[in-house]
Amino acid sequence: MHQRNSDETLYELVATLASNAAETNLALRNRGEAELSVNGPTPDVPLADENKTYHDARASAIEAAEKIIAVLRGPREVLLDISFQVHICGTYYGFHSH
Repeated sequence: MHQRNSDETLYELVATLASNAAETNLALRNRGEAELSVNGPTPDVPLADENKTYHDARASAIEAAEKIIAVLRGPREVLLDISFQVHICGTYYGFHSH
């Protein structure tokens, strides 16, 4: 069963990511689809009750991966990245500060 990320150490986050990645791939195999890979196609798994395990595990894996990146980058780099994203979104959507 997938686990949500209350983890705080890098080791715990990596373990959570690995566990949820395994659960995501198991759900794909059960559907007769290939496991996730960098070079493979992105599966199109509909949002439906029978696919809840896949979507929950995938969301938890993504959350753990984002936290791992934040831990490895450190607070300054994370803040710079967020401020850059906010600037790009504001520019894209036409938000201006005057």
